[in-house]
Amino acid sequence: MGATKSDTRALNDIDASLDVIRGILRDTWEARIASRVGLSTATKPTAGVVVGSTFFETDTGVMYIYDGSAWQPYQTTGGLATTKILARDVAANDSDKTFTVPAATQWDVYSVYVKCVSTATAGNRQIAIEIDDGTNVFAVSFIGTVQAASLTRFYMFARGLGRLTATDGPTAYTMLWCALPQLPWLPAGYRIRVYDVAAIDAAADDMDVTIFGQELTF
Repeated sequence: MGATKSDTRALNDIDASLDVIRGILRDTWEARIASRVGLSTATKPTAGVVVGSTFFETDTGVMYIYDGSAWQPYQTTGGLATTKILARDVAANDSDKTFTVPAATQWDVYSVYVKCVSTATAGNRQIAIEIDDGTNVFAVSFIGTVQAASLTRFYMFARGLGRLTATDGPTAYTMLWCALPQLPWLPAGYRIRVYDVAAIDAAADDMDVTIFGQELTF
């Protein structure tokens, strides 16, 4: 027994209804997973934008997420990190140097290499590292012996090292080393201070500092 005209009309009505439902579902789904791209100078839309929508700035590489009232930078340690020299300062006449993790960045510090050339000013220098959150110091490490006047010493702070209390190496590279505090990724605004604890001649001793590790930018 073949389908009647009534049956055909009913099937057509069902197909039309399904098309409407599919359209609604498609529009709803697309709204929920909206991903936008554009320049940082572009005005990010807010009207009709669903919470959780994303906007990727093609010129800065920063991803933003809409929180219902504003676009917020998306910060996560799930991106790609770059192994590199994170910071370097070889300016003379300064044995107290501070390095700040830049905005929209995190650092995973592997090592801090220091060269210190002391002046003829008498006194025993002792090189140390302090790490703070911008205000509060929460990690300290210092070399196990001192450096007298008119000497050149090389220091290495790195993960897994012991604390050497006597110099090592050839005359040209008289070294001392010490363990670097095992820390998680340092967020933006955290600081690494490398300095002579005794501050014997802080404005005249020369100190070169190189910080090596991984950098993650957002």
